[in-house]
Amino acid sequence: MNHLDYEYHYEEYSRLIGTQDAKSRRYAELRAQEAHNRYVHDALRDEQTKNIALSQQLKEPQAQYYARFGIGRRAGMLWSAFRSILQIVHVGRTKPLSSDDVKTVSRDLNTIYINVVGTIDNYAWCLLHERGSVEIKSLAATRIGLFARDFLNDPSMASLRTSLTPYVPWFAELRSRRDPAAHRIPLSVPPAVLLPEESRRYQAIEQEVGDAIGRKEFDRAEQLWAEQEALGAFLPKFLHDPGKDLIPFYPTIPQDLAQLVRVSDAVRQFLV
Repeated sequence: MNHLDYEYHYEEYSRLIGTQDAKSRRYAELRAQEAHNRYVHDALRDEQTKNIALSQQLKEPQAQYYARFGIGRRAGMLWSAFRSILQIVHVGRTKPLSSDDVKTVSRDLNTIYINVVGTIDNYAWCLLHERGSVEIKSLAATRIGLFARDFLNDPSMASLRTSLTPYVPWFAELRSRRDPAAHRIPLSVPPAVLLPEESRRYQAIEQEVGDAIGRKEFDRAEQLWAEQEALGAFLPKFLHDPGKDLIPFYPTIPQDLAQLVRVSDAVRQFLV
């Protein structure tokens, strides 16, 4: 599955065009991001069908339930959200996001990160019902998890543990993006980055809009809002805590989704 790795595509473009200067490196990065996004998009598209097929091969009704209505539904939501982000935040975009785009992309970011972890949780419950030992089935619900120590270290999961161990560091990092979105502060995307003079104009427009509305000059207010939304340049990064570092859209999001695809394949192979 090399094509699911961003570095694979970056190395390919680096060999093709060279990276002897900043301009060449940037071009290689953009083309690699585009190629990586396409491969992940297509792999994610196929996940829903694979998991519906999985549900039909399982024996236990509760395992079938989690595969079909949990994993299968989430796969559709993940693909739709990622597709939406790719359409709005296309590689190399510099135009600021509109207020509607900010809402859509923020919604899609939270959909992705909450449902990536939700999918992994659904796999754990699917495994518990289909393959779980007596010991696993006696664990408290809060200790059921695909990467939870007691769960993964159970002898009944031995071969799966071998397949999933390489993804433990990734899952820990993933939780740093998902957990704040689910429990504290939702993920969001800044609409634009403003230069000092643009920032001053942005603030001035706020006052001008208020004055225009006060005079019932609504067409003028609309014009001012359009001017305000056009200020600055888009920065392809997102965040949850304003005091924390910004996170790049690419390759972070597609790489997280690619890892989910790999984990999904490992679990399906173990189950069937």
